[in-house]
Amino acid sequence: MFERSSRQSRQGHDPCRQIIVSKLEILKTDPTEKHFGVVLEYGHTFAHAIE
Repeated sequence: MFERSSRQSRQGHDPCRQIIVSKLEILKTDPTEKHFGVVLEYGHTFAHAIE
């Protein structure tokens, strides 16, 4: 499993990296999270409720 994860990271298929990059793209267009960026905040709050 570790070997596969390492290979995926080298190829740019790391899921964590893809999530971070996609969130950064949203925050670039809405840095104050008043429009579409607020969805990230709702997702964060929802995740805490699941915890």
